[in-house]
Amino acid sequence: MRRRDRGVVLVTILVVMALCVTVIVAMTTRSEQATRATGRDLDAAQAQALMAAGEDSALSALAQDLLTGPLADGPGEPWTRVAQEEASVSLGTFTLEIWDEAARFNLNDLTESTPAARQVLGDIVAAAALPPEVAARIAAALAGGRMLLQIGDLGPLAGLSAEEIAALQPFVTCDPVSERPINVNTASEPVLAAILRNPVLTKRLVDRRAVDLITPDVLKEMAVILPSGLVLRSDFYGLHVVATVGQARVEAVALIHRWTDTYGKPHAVIAARRLGAA
Repeated sequence: MRRRDRGVVLVTILVVMALCVTVIVAMTTRSEQATRATGRDLDAAQAQALMAAGEDSALSALAQDLLTGPLADGPGEPWTRVAQEEASVSLGTFTLEIWDEAARFNLNDLTESTPAARQVLGDIVAAAALPPEVAARIAAALAGGRMLLQIGDLGPLAGLSAEEIAALQPFVTCDPVSERPINVNTASEPVLAAILRNPVLTKRLVDRRAVDLITPDVLKEMAVILPSGLVLRSDFYGLHVVATVGQARVEAVALIHRWTDTYGKPHAVIAARRLGAA
């Protein structure tokens, strides 16, 4: 073979080797990407499973509470103990927050624009250390039947700032069920005061529930008859779950509805769920 021919063959071999190396690198890269994608999918599935387990534990606790404590709901009961601050678990981290929706004033009560609802809102706005015009803007935004889906909607609808919304957050909610009573056992003192408009009775109830869960027997002992708009229990609860596994993070806020059917069987279900922060 002539030297020139040998040179051509060598170049051809080098080109073929370069192509082989390129193919191998591409296949390796693609395999690594597929492995990473599979890992992400597995992390996401495990995070979803953690979140579902948290929701199931809350549903089970609330349903069981209908059997063991059907007359009153408040702090210290088993359903409150499913709450979990961020903690490491075998798969990642997990956080669960649960609260009684009947502990806060429902802003959607303002869709009927009743004087009583506007009065309660005014007291709550004052308790949140906000100016009275905030209450006026909220009432105007909800007049005519417009309902809130989430408290953050007060920004575009009523012109509230993020700071004003954050100040109101501990006192208000926006359930689709309007005219829902407030639970004496879980409502904050400012919310109770806004409903009762009786400082002496408010203080008596707050002091007593610090010692005992307020039940019908306790009310009888205190010689107190609750006015309309106040109850001792609730059937709507809020749930906030965050689960992380690897690089995957899932977060959801849910509304739980519970009830007892005509056969005495308790039920607790997710009535609504929204992905994202509370």
